[in-house]
Amino acid sequence: MSASHGTPSAESRNAAQPQVSAPPREELQTPRRPAPVVSPVVHSNFNPSGAPKDKAFMRAFLRSTRPATDNLMSVFISHGVIDGVCLSVLAELSDAEQKEFLRDDLGLNAMQALSIRLALRDM
Repeated sequence: MSASHGTPSAESRNAAQPQVSAPPREELQTPRRPAPVVSPVVHSNFNPSGAPKDKAFMRAFLRSTRPATDNLMSVFISHGVIDGVCLSVLAELSDAEQKEFLRDDLGLNAMQALSIRLALRDM
């Protein structure tokens, strides 16, 4: 204590308080989450539809349309229609859903969409 005021000195106050140190830097980081488990079915050659899984099938399909629409290959690829499996899914859509996908999502004109829809019907 200080003699003049009867209050504890700064040294005795620091000695009486427990010292709290900052946690190690590792504890401040967010906890790591385990890596997601990916089903092997997603990345395998699993193909319940039996449709070919390659771009060559896509090109052959687009060439088979009347008139041929193989010039649209990049449009289909950029929108995720990349193989026979995707075409099978597209073929299973209703007429209205096919029209919407081909016209609105892919941006095809009326003749291109009709040509594709007729070929999908014949798959």
